[in-house]
Amino acid sequence: MEEIANQFLSLGAVGVIAYTLFKNTLEEKKEDRELYRKSVETFAETSKSYAESITTLSVRVENVEEVNGRIETKIDKILEKKEGN
Repeated sequence: MEEIANQFLSLGAVGVIAYTLFKNTLEEKKEDRELYRKSVETFAETSKSYAESITTLSVRVENVEEVNGRIETKIDKILEKKEGN
């Protein structure tokens, strides 16, 4: 990087301007990469949170289905007893 700076600076005022533009471009790309990395991390965290929520909801639905099955079985037994009497 220092060698590139010296080459630009040896060109005089135009070189200084070119070096400044070059340096700013590199810094902007670095900032863009950092923003991209943060965006990916945020997306990954959000996705993980949604996945955990879906898993929790699935377990709840399974529990409700299980309870409904037991209730239906009890109702069937009660109805069978009443029909048998």
